[in-house]
Amino acid sequence: MKNYVIIPVLMLVVLLSGCKDDKTGTTELEGTWSIGCTSDGFDNYSKETLTYSGNSISMKIENFDDASCSEKGKQTEFSVTGNFSLGDELTLSSGRAARNIDLSNLKWFITIYNGTVIPAFNSKQLCGKANWQKGQKTEITNCDAFGGALGQSESYDIYRISGTSLFQGDTEYGDTRSKNNRPTQLLEGSFYTKAN
Repeated sequence: MKNYVIIPVLMLVVLLSGCKDDKTGTTELEGTWSIGCTSDGFDNYSKETLTYSGNSISMKIENFDDASCSEKGKQTEFSVTGNFSLGDELTLSSGRAARNIDLSNLKWFITIYNGTVIPAFNSKQLCGKANWQKGQKTEITNCDAFGGALGQSESYDIYRISGTSLFQGDTEYGDTRSKNNRPTQLLEGSFYTKAN
């Protein structure tokens, strides 16, 4: 009878040990991940940096008009901070393992470096603001003017780490705005690489 109790307890300890290091409070996501300068196919370029620390997350998406993603070609910069918690592990229909991740308390900001869009933003009072300025960091949390996941205060996704690569959910197979409809497949064509 004692063996029947020990085996489930050992299995629980093994499962929980993969979630978080109790001594440091870190997860397997700890550190900085990045995507270098990439094109969307329409002469728009971007690079992304994603940092996990404890249960905090921060991300920066920089958009450029040149293929080298140079500072002089920077058009906009989106940044977000918040918290995350890891959920259940799952096996996708592709057979790959992944894990649920929930983001909360997200605060989104945009900094516009291309002054030509400022008058249009102000005249439309984009995100309820009529005082947009070039180079000024402006909060856009819960503003849906930028589309997709940008601006939402909560996000529900999946992820997988393979070596030094971090894959996230593919929004063609779900919606990060809905806990019950989070992505069910990984985005294979784009991934973050561990920077440290």
